[in-house]
Amino acid sequence: ASGCQNLEGWGHLEPSEGFSRLSVPNGRSWSPSDPWLHRLKVAMVHEDSDEDLLDCIEVRFGLRTIATRGRAILLNGEPLKLFGVNRHELTDTAVT
Repeated sequence: ASGCQNLEGWGHLEPSEGFSRLSVPNGRSWSPSDPWLHRLKVAMVHEDSDEDLLDCIEVRFGLRTIATRGRAILLNGEPLKLFGVNRHELTDTAVT
C-alpha cells in the first residue's frame, strides 16, 4: 500500500456497480513524441472508517484516441506513420 497510507485530500466516490467516470484535470495526450503518463491511485477503505485501508493500487495510463480515416491510422486526430510493418526488401518508405 505504498503511497496510500495518508488518504487525506483524496477525492471520494460513492459506491457504484463497479465503475465510475472521472475527469483528468490538466489532461495531456500521449503520443510517441511526448509519451506523457498520468497516475491514478485507487484505495478501498472500510465503509465505516476512512482510516481502515483495505487495498490500494496505483496505475499509470496515457490519454489518446485512435481512429481510421480511409487507409490512414489517426493518433489523437493526426496521421500516424508506421515503419517496419509488413516490411519488404524492395521498399524503404514509410507505410501510411
